Amino acid sequence: MEDNISKKNLWQFKTAKAGVNLLNLQVKNANSYNELLEILNNISNYFIKIGNEKNIRVNKNLTVFIEFFKAEAGKKRDMETVINKAKSKRLSFKKSYKDYIEDYLILSKRGYSSREISAYSEKHFKIKVSKTTINKVLKEHKGEN
Repeated sequence: MEDNISKKNLWQFKTAKAGVNLLNLQVKNANSYNELLEILNNISNYFIKIGNEKNIRVNKNLTVFIEFFKAEAGKKRDMETVINKAKSKRLSFKKSYKDYIEDYLILSKRGYSSREISAYSEKHFKIKVSKTTINKVLKEHKGEN
């Protein structure tokens, strides 16, 4: 029985702390006076609803932040999901070696071999290119740059 109580207390502690951190983050990110008032009115409503005098629970102040976190974290996750989907769409196209031909030509002029250019491309551009492909590109663009 003691383990269940301590696990519950630990969960309440972590969730309430997350609620306080979320409130702190929202206050820091507030861009206007009205936005700040809206955030503070929101948390005040939780205190009025849960923290009233008839509620004699010891942990009622923790419950305020737990309920705040449950309600607001979902909204925050929804926004983060929308933002992440937009980012993934923007970054979804794959780069190819053709996007870095100018870089390969510069490296070749600096004296890098095709094997070194291939390794450089894999390390810095995150693109695998064979040394024969690099040789072919260098031959095609020999007079350029």
